[in-house]
Amino acid sequence: MRGVIEELEREGLVGVKDGKLVFTEDGRKRAEKIVRLHRLAERLLSDILGFKDVEEHACRFEHLIDDEVEEAICTLLGHPQVCPHGRTIPAGNCCIVKETEVERVIYRLSELSQGDERD
Repeated sequence: MRGVIEELEREGLVGVKDGKLVFTEDGRKRAEKIVRLHRLAERLLSDILGFKDVEEHACRFEHLIDDEVEEAICTLLGHPQVCPHGRTIPAGNCCIVKETEVERVIYRLSELSQGDERD
């Protein structure tokens, strides 16, 4: 455990204040981002894919979500404020600007004609 704390200190994510381990501003932002990704993954797995037990899957899935996918998932879900367990989901930029549509990136082959290109 000591090695992990030392590494977090070297990365500037935690520090010691009044004898207690505390997040730095960068550490707090990174922790909030991880919580957001995990809880959005839980909502996606629960709400869209119908999973009942989402915890283990969400732990693995959250590591695959980049910023663009994060905002697309959040917008698709309607900017949820709580996870399936009732815990707050930190707001993202997409929530602040109130995005309402997700840019479509998947098409069925039957929707395309020969030579069609989609970005």
